[in-house]
Amino acid sequence: AAMALISPQQLAITGTTPTFAAATGGGDTVAPDERAFLRVKNASGGAITVTVVVPGTTFGQANPDVAVNVPATTGDVLIGPLVPALADPATGLISITYSGVTSLTVAVVKV
Repeated sequence: AAMALISPQQLAITGTTPTFAAATGGGDTVAPDERAFLRVKNASGGAITVTVVVPGTTFGQANPDVAVNVPATTGDVLIGPLVPALADPATGLISITYSGVTSLTVAVVKV
């Protein structure tokens, strides 16, 4: 499946209940925003690794991707802020991949 662009949801002083979408098998993309975070909920029976793909090189070495463990069953993790340095220069978007997507939901929230 192709990557899906996740739109940010603005937090409000009166309270915000984020709307979650199923994680896309081929990964998802997010527009960079220093006030935005990716929230990942894992209801599956196994831990899932969420990887923020970091483009480019430093000193001739590929920049390391950021791998985040989301625990099984009740895993609920915030990843961010989603700074512009994480964006692919070719697309202007941040790429997110998953080791699995069964019972994995995602939302981008912005403060």
